[in-house]
Amino acid sequence: MERIKWPTINILFFLLLLIVLGTANLLQSDRPVVSEKENRTLASMPDFSWEALFSGEYSSGIDSFISDTFLFRENFLSLSRNLHALQGITAGKDDLTIVSFSGNNIDDSSNDRENANAAAEQFLAQAQERAAEQEKERRQAAWNTALSSSENRPQDETATSDNDEMTLSSSLLIIGNRIMEPFGYTKSKWEAYAGTVNRIDEKLAGNVRLISLIAPSSAAFYLDEKYSKYSSDQAAAIAHGYECMNEDILTISCYDTLAAHKNEYLYFRSDHHWTALGAYYAYICFLKEAYPDEQPVIPEELESGEAEGFLGYLNHVAPQSPLEDNPDTVYYWYPQVESTLTVYDDGYGTEGRQKPLLDPSCAGSYGSSNHYSIFLSGDHPFAKIESSLENGRVLLVSKDSYGNALVPWLVNHYQTIYVVDPRYFEGDLAQVCQDLAVDDLLIFNNVFSVGNAKWAAYIGDMFGLE
Repeated sequence: MERIKWPTINILFFLLLLIVLGTANLLQSDRPVVSEKENRTLASMPDFSWEALFSGEYSSGIDSFISDTFLFRENFLSLSRNLHALQGITAGKDDLTIVSFSGNNIDDSSNDRENANAAAEQFLAQAQERAAEQEKERRQAAWNTALSSSENRPQDETATSDNDEMTLSSSLLIIGNRIMEPFGYTKSKWEAYAGTVNRIDEKLAGNVRLISLIAPSSAAFYLDEKYSKYSSDQAAAIAHGYECMNEDILTISCYDTLAAHKNEYLYFRSDHHWTALGAYYAYICFLKEAYPDEQPVIPEELESGEAEGFLGYLNHVAPQSPLEDNPDTVYYWYPQVESTLTVYDDGYGTEGRQKPLLDPSCAGSYGSSNHYSIFLSGDHPFAKIESSLENGRVLLVSKDSYGNALVPWLVNHYQTIYVVDPRYFEGDLAQVCQDLAVDDLLIFNNVFSVGNAKWAAYIGDMFGLE
């Protein structure tokens, strides 16, 4: 009798394994909706239509659905993360790990009556000048309060020091109990981004005031100088980006203000986003440039809340994270005006649904990784915020996810705010600006989005740029 050879057994075993796993994957009833490891919503089963079938969109959607909901997917992600940990290296005497990670004088005189009138008018003018000076002092006091460090504001009790050990693991930096992404500057990509913003400005032809705000990341402030070689100079990159933009574009620099407050809780330690307090100081810079005669809101005077136990995206992709037992806290402040948020999941012009501007219930959904969705109730292709203000002012914000924490502060100064996410928005945003009588267009991105050619393409596509 001929003996069965080992290669045949291996093939049969492999085929059996594929059949069992494939069948189990197809029959699983409780498919995951959110990946806690990746901190994102997973693909859902696409709706069938003949148009989608013939365009290939339907089959592509099925591929994404199966890939995102494959059996034991989260376990495989954990295994992959642990394997990447074995690639860590040690730099110098310090344990530095890089983790692999794919804002009227009156003058009149003639006769006595005219002189009398002139005296009265002069008195009135002086009174107006005194009132204006007092108002100026009051506004300055408000700005000073807004920009002053306060013990009542969340402090960064884990600020880095020269004695902190660091870990390098391919493309993440871990220092103490903070995880950061190193910033890599590519001049051509930043100039291309500025070029896209310039072309949008030219297309709007002065009908809308264009405002650009670029947010730095945590590595700009919490990476010790001796490790600066691992991350490019963000201040210089942002300055160059603004230099390349048209003169009529209002550029907002918040770098120095954030640097002056870096001992406060400006960035999450386990996530790539800034906190609401970090966004607050950017809002201060925005308001000072865009509407200098208005006073900023003061966090200590607002209703607020907090959600503990946040372990963000970087925590889930970093091997051997030091934050599992020391998670972040999400602090948030409600606007001083009444507001409503309507989100349009299918984009501009479709039917919308009401959502909270700040939704604390997100902190209790999908484990410990969804807390940042408190802001704007997450990302949406298109959203509309209406406030109780009656100043007629309209803002449209094109933003990445850093913008979610910024927009609630801006609600205090606009009657209407529209928010678009370039990743999901479909349509002609220039026409939308015209249809909705937009006053200000804020193009807001963090340094990583600016340096991503794909992101510049997303923004260009919204305005029909080729």
